[in-house]
Amino acid sequence: IDITGESGSPECAEPALTFDRAADFLLCVEGRESGRLLVQERYDAARENFLWELTGENPFVVFPAADSANFVPVTMALENNSIISASEALTLSAAELTRRRALGIWETGRLIHGNGDPTSADYNSLADFCFGEECVEIRLPWLLLNVADPSQPRAHSDYYEYYGVRSQRISEIWLGAGDGSEAIGLKPLPLQGWKFPSARERLKESYYVARDAWKGTLSHAF
Repeated sequence: IDITGESGSPECAEPALTFDRAADFLLCVEGRESGRLLVQERYDAARENFLWELTGENPFVVFPAADSANFVPVTMALENNSIISASEALTLSAAELTRRRALGIWETGRLIHGNGDPTSADYNSLADFCFGEECVEIRLPWLLLNVADPSQPRAHSDYYEYYGVRSQRISEIWLGAGDGSEAIGLKPLPLQGWKFPSARERLKESYYVARDAWKGTLSHAF
């Protein structure tokens, strides 16, 4: 998946793949148990935004090359609720203090297989991808692809060219699929954006459970 022309690589070191244009993301699906989104390390939002809080390193001192072939898991930083008293802090080395204060991390790019149809008996509200007949359906949040505002549409620019998060207007994204036996070709998908999004209301099953509980006629099984 190529979001912008400012960064990305025409090859990936692991898994070993090549593309006919520089790609920003790589979505790997190997059966129902293995779905994962990888990002070219220079376009990794977690690194630019939270490297200092994660490791104590300044992300802008040394940063990945624009054409780096290293793709890393898409992650997000987690809150660190540990409390270190002033007296305890005085007994810790700088390295240990940094480690204790560091934020946690969660791999948001790890995908879950399941049925996203709420009318299905095996419905899974957390499902990210599902296999069908000669196809696989995948749904990803826009922000996971560094698209800050899909209605415009606008995506993150090169973090190290502009020293932080800056968005740019995009008119298309490039998508390709392959098994790695040859270079993967990418084709453009035009983006139109919107002014007023369309929506369809759907009540979750928990609504009926809560409604029946308040009415005193609870009949749904938890």
